[in-house]
Amino acid sequence: MIPASSSKRKLSRGFWLVILPIVVFLTAVSVVTGYFFPQYNKLIILLLYSIPSQFIVAVIPHEPIIFYYSKYFSPLMVTLVTLLGTLFAEYLNYMLVKFFFTIPKVDDLRKYKTFKYATHYFLRLPFISLVVAAITPVPFYPFRIIAPASEYPLSKYLLALVVGRSPRFYILAYFGYMVPLPNEIIIVVFIVLLALSLAYLVKRKGFR
Repeated sequence: MIPASSSKRKLSRGFWLVILPIVVFLTAVSVVTGYFFPQYNKLIILLLYSIPSQFIVAVIPHEPIIFYYSKYFSPLMVTLVTLLGTLFAEYLNYMLVKFFFTIPKVDDLRKYKTFKYATHYFLRLPFISLVVAAITPVPFYPFRIIAPASEYPLSKYLLALVVGRSPRFYILAYFGYMVPLPNEIIIVVFIVLLALSLAYLVKRKGFR
């Protein structure tokens, strides 16, 4: 049995594994944007929102805020900012999942048949699987767990996200730019997508 103090130290490490990079990242972005690109200060909110909207099992949708910002900025700019926040969030996801799989109780997930099958099939075409999942509306969170748990390289994981997420974000941003939606409609879209995400997670079962 692992001592309670050891578990607490691991959880503390996991906490700082998230908090410290976020603080450094946001500080750097705020300083650089405020000094060199003050005209884009409003996009920091989009950047901030992109992090929790892509965090491991995220329930808040990213589509509505892309629609909103596309009314005021070019599709390319909205895509780049959203992608930057997404890559940072996915880096954190990857590192956190790898960390949590060092905890024996979490590592026991590897023993479940469903987890073994998912990992086996993922490793047959990992890059393509990630790209397809990233560009389509299918839930992405299983891949956020399977990729680091199966030791898939971080660099390839992030590259697959660039390839898959970039066109997805651009299509959404271009639509929002060409068809500016009223804020009331954007709020309704947010509520509907949030409800669907919550309903999906409630219905999902574990890896057993």
